[in-house]
Amino acid sequence: MTFTREQRQAAYKKLPIEVQEFIMSNETSDVIANYLKEVGLSDDQANFADGEIFNSLLGLQTLDASINNIIQLTGKRIEELSNLKSKLQENIFSKYKELGVVQKVEEKVVVESEVQQIPIRKPEEKPVIINKQVENMPPPNLPMVEPNEVVHDVKPQETQNKVEIK
Repeated sequence: MTFTREQRQAAYKKLPIEVQEFIMSNETSDVIANYLKEVGLSDDQANFADGEIFNSLLGLQTLDASINNIIQLTGKRIEELSNLKSKLQENIFSKYKELGVVQKVEEKVVVESEVQQIPIRKPEEKPVIINKQVENMPPPNLPMVEPNEVVHDVKPQETQNKVEIK
């Protein structure tokens, strides 16, 4: 996916300094470039893939979305890029946890210190409410009985009349 320069800059500025340094380090760039060479991408394809991975590092999209975009552009199969994805996950994105970044949410990288404990509600049993009026109401799929009308029982026929067609 293409993001504007302003979107990238805004996402970059939201990152902690340590993460910014990690993303822009020569070591990180070299590791990503080597992984892209191993996959066998052309120079143009590698530049595009590097941009997609950079968007993931900024938190603008997930790594899965980046890999899918690379697949669409290069025509490579998912099997060919699964090794790239696992190497990036293990050696690049795992560093996020070390730097205090836990997860990415809605175009913003959430830092561990910003995460609040959200209470988890356990499913409770639904209270049973008995209302005397409700008990006397017929199910909604039955026809209405008008005032002064007599309800009669209709018994199903056990056998149908046979009709002969000549």
